[in-house]
Amino acid sequence: MSAWQPRNPLPAKRAFVAFDSAPATFGAVASCLHGRSYSVSGFASARAAGIAAAATAPLNRLPAAARRRLYALSGHMQTIRASELARVDTDLTAEWFIRQLPKRRYPAVVIGSGGGGVAHLCAALGIPFLPQNSLVALAQPRRHVDDAWAEVELNREKVRRLLKRNPRIVVHQMQDPNQDRLMLSVISYLRCKWAEVPPAYERFLRDALEPGATILVTDCRLSWPTTRVGGRHVFQFGGWGGLEADDYRSQSAPVQEFLRREKSPWPYWSPPPSDEISPEAEWGLEPALLDALARLSEKEGWRLQRLSFPGPDDLSEPVAALYRDWYCGHGVAADRLLVSSFALLDPWTAVRTRAIPFWTSFSVRSAIAPLKAHLDAHDYEEITWTAFPHGMRSIGLADLDAWQRLASRAPRKRSLGLDTRRFPADLAAFARYRAELESLPAPACKPLAPVSLASAREVFSRYPGIEWTGASAR
Repeated sequence: MSAWQPRNPLPAKRAFVAFDSAPATFGAVASCLHGRSYSVSGFASARAAGIAAAATAPLNRLPAAARRRLYALSGHMQTIRASELARVDTDLTAEWFIRQLPKRRYPAVVIGSGGGGVAHLCAALGIPFLPQNSLVALAQPRRHVDDAWAEVELNREKVRRLLKRNPRIVVHQMQDPNQDRLMLSVISYLRCKWAEVPPAYERFLRDALEPGATILVTDCRLSWPTTRVGGRHVFQFGGWGGLEADDYRSQSAPVQEFLRREKSPWPYWSPPPSDEISPEAEWGLEPALLDALARLSEKEGWRLQRLSFPGPDDLSEPVAALYRDWYCGHGVAADRLLVSSFALLDPWTAVRTRAIPFWTSFSVRSAIAPLKAHLDAHDYEEITWTAFPHGMRSIGLADLDAWQRLASRAPRKRSLGLDTRRFPADLAAFARYRAELESLPAPACKPLAPVSLASAREVFSRYPGIEWTGASAR
């Protein structure tokens, strides 16, 4: 627990949102280490997910507007009130993460930026992932989703109190009225990034790492224009996926058409002027954490390495190559592809079914491009795929036809969890996805020995823009 201990601290499981990339990456890896499938919605079994899918199926017959409201309501159920923000202790969040991991000794651990590529890498290496950040969802009913100035002012003092009680973090307040529009109608996103190593992480590293072990820091170099609100508080307007950073500050025709379609009183977005460039709120690595890990590693005699990459999707291709080498080295045909999307991922199923994993960050056109390039270079007998349904037709959304055309390159194809008639406002997709995972057939073969760090590093060295080196400050 942090040095300042609030009276009656908020339970850790309520203090962060599971439906986010960092905890999803963590949960997927932890589940794989336990030898089971992962569900971002928390379903313990395929049967439980199947029951939930059947129960929610009638909701998908509601009009689109009603389904959008229900989607936003599902987000509101994960929020905390402003009066509870002072009870958030992010050190307790770190403790909760550690409690989910199998108690064993590890030759290495990954800490830092998350994403499906990181999750599948950890699964192949057989080591845990510790996220660098968590998302606090603050109930926010008093401003319009397109009003960036109100978003900053309404939360300035609240974030100051959060930071006072959590001296080890920086807060990236994020407002993306494109992709996160439905959630932001009721939520303020406060991403809490550790600038120091939380005590629970430090204890875990000392207890669980083998002598001379390696800490691999995943460093996504993605950055974004931000506005400095306070000493450890920045505001980011927009986010990765669908639009570029400059698009959020333009008066382009696509933005104006989108706002007209959404019946917004704003003809275009007008956020506060940016005064610096920061690591992107969800994906970019906080540099101070790397420095803190370097000091700790030197003190404890651990090796520190850094895996640096431009953006969230850029690990998908080298990870696919790693799995191809891994499978072929054990005489397994690398002819099945499993395409996952954002939090709809499950490394255990990829390993269990001996499928090559390929993760896409979001269901947007920019995320399809790396998958298309991969399929241009490799043939598969079977492609199983999904696309994350985020509730609405945002700018940059890729229609399911585009995904289906890519999947059609294989003689056998299958989608997981999707109702193509209701996408992207598909309220039952998450339950169906979990229910259908375990129905994928798996070959009868022995467990595979984990990939070594040296082998993974050699594979990743083949890809320009990706650097796996001894760590140093950025």
